[in-house]
Amino acid sequence: MNTNQTIAVLKAFYFGSDSIAAIANRTKLSRDEVREALRGARECGLIKYSTRDYNETFVHKDSKKLGEYLKAKGIIKPKRK
Repeated sequence: MNTNQTIAVLKAFYFGSDSIAAIANRTKLSRDEVREALRGARECGLIKYSTRDYNETFVHKDSKKLGEYLKAKGIIKPKRK
């Protein structure tokens, strides 16, 4: 998986995809690749999540640090007031 694919996974997670399967469909990656990217981000402390069922639907998500990271890197633009 390259950097652009990883960023696509993280953006899909940040913008509210409700499951690993949904992120895989949106990014055209396998569920294993998505799972690995999210696992790496979780190990770094950027995100927190828990899943349930076969599709690995997110039960709890915390992506506050991920949002700060994506904004700092210029990947997403901060909201204007």
